[in-house]
Amino acid sequence: MDRSELVDLFILFFIHPGARKVFGAGISANPNAAWMRQQARNTTMQMDEMGLPLSYLVIDYDTESTNEFDAIFEAEDAEIVRVGPRAPNMNSYSERLAQTLRNEYLDHVVVFGEKHLRHLVTEF
Repeated sequence: MDRSELVDLFILFFIHPGARKVFGAGISANPNAAWMRQQARNTTMQMDEMGLPLSYLVIDYDTESTNEFDAIFEAEDAEIVRVGPRAPNMNSYSERLAQTLRNEYLDHVVVFGEKHLRHLVTEF
């Protein structure tokens, strides 16, 4: 298989530390701003249905995290806290989850597409 045939897939997840719950928002090969906004709406609805308060959203300076994305969480009275590059301790829960998912699980399997990755992450 040629490297040009491979596709990078991105996983968006949210962690509610108080409830010790991970919300796997979505997987996309092209996580644009519109997709990010939809995932934010879906996640805030899920948290609301579960009765989980949303106080803070700790997020990096990713270009897909637009003002409209932030506004969805701010409408739920969440304070947006941005962390800079190369500051893994500022977002340690998500950094550790991403590292564990990759090193202890995904590095040991061959992913055959978005649907397969979604299944693997759900089972994890």
